[in-house]
Amino acid sequence: FSDLSGAELLAAKVKSMVCMGGYFPTSGTKHEWNFCGGNFPVLSSPDPVSCEATNFTLAELPTSIDVVFSGFDVGNYIETGGIMTTCAPVDSPCRQAYIDRQGPGKNRQSWDPVTVLAGILGVSIADYDRTFNGRAYIDNITGLNGWTPMGRPTNASYLSLRPRANESLARQVDAILCAYPGPSAPATLVV
Repeated sequence: FSDLSGAELLAAKVKSMVCMGGYFPTSGTKHEWNFCGGNFPVLSSPDPVSCEATNFTLAELPTSIDVVFSGFDVGNYIETGGIMTTCAPVDSPCRQAYIDRQGPGKNRQSWDPVTVLAGILGVSIADYDRTFNGRAYIDNITGLNGWTPMGRPTNASYLSLRPRANESLARQVDAILCAYPGPSAPATLVV
């Protein structure tokens, strides 16, 4: 329990947040799923409640928290996971999930894994360009999003891939997916 308000607790405990969402510097004519819901092609229109919730969260975050956006355009060009067919134990639920979703040996875009990688290991300047001094915006009606330059320092930034960074980041994610989570390797690996 804490006597601090939600915003005070966040300011006291959170240094940075890596947010998977948006499409930067602009989403063009399509909304992005993580900011405004919907699911192309089934539900192609944005969900206003999701849009409003995203805007509320971004507006209410304490400015002491460094917010880094890893948008659709980042993870869409990094494919990982297919290697788990051969590097992970047969009883691995992660291996089986990839096989069930993609098929044996097939990769998938890596929106989630790359965002988690940036959150845990930090943002490598070798792999990303980072645009600072602005704010993400989301239109509550259309769900379109983008970046508004502020001309002054802000707590927000968004990532763009450097040339060939998709290959470097894919290798990093695949290495983590193939790492055995324990003190020693399992007795039986699929080869």
